[in-house]
Amino acid sequence: MYARSEKLYVRQFEEDKSLTTHILLDASNSMDYSSNMVSKFEYSAMLAAGFAYLVTKDNDMFAISTFAENVDITKPRRGRQHLIRTIDHLGDTELGGKTAINESILNYGRMIRSRSLVVIISDFMDDVESIKAAVRRLADHDLILIQVLDRSERDLTIHGHSKLVDLETGNELKTYVSKDFKIKYQKHLEDHISSIRETCTRAGAEFYTFTTDVPVFDAFFETLSRRRL
Repeated sequence: MYARSEKLYVRQFEEDKSLTTHILLDASNSMDYSSNMVSKFEYSAMLAAGFAYLVTKDNDMFAISTFAENVDITKPRRGRQHLIRTIDHLGDTELGGKTAINESILNYGRMIRSRSLVVIISDFMDDVESIKAAVRRLADHDLILIQVLDRSERDLTIHGHSKLVDLETGNELKTYVSKDFKIKYQKHLEDHISSIRETCTRAGAEFYTFTTDVPVFDAFFETLSRRRL
């Protein structure tokens, strides 16, 4: 079953095999959050490794670079050794700082020399205008945005007297999470996600959102399902 699925994914990915693949992975503090066994960063790193593996199968070039307030640029290379070193590096990555997508894309974009496949994996808990600007900067490329959230963020599973902590600033808010609070939170989150999706649609980019309780294999398949067989 896995072997057949792998062949399918490789076929789906072939349309991009002549493109260098740039994968930008959010390594800000907010990505360290987890209400289960897998943090948002760990889940995102597995998705990034999946894209890198498919590129390596065709011996094409890829890079996985991490970003927060600044971007840690890795130059594109090819080969299994590069894949192994990249995965090892992800395992040693220390998370920190705030998310600054537009500034990171501005700095990273200078090294992209030709039309490429660009994959951004993040919780996208940044100012929506910053995200829109980043998408516009990359609109000439084959662009995929993948949002990764924890289930407790997506559905706000907490209730009653609670202490909310902003992982990127350390700010704390003690509040009572009522039904009305949850409704307002959900609307704010949905509006944020809808704004990102609309921006991607206008730019011809793809946008996906997953929670970390979704099997990584299923999420990865969905990101490739729109690609030509």
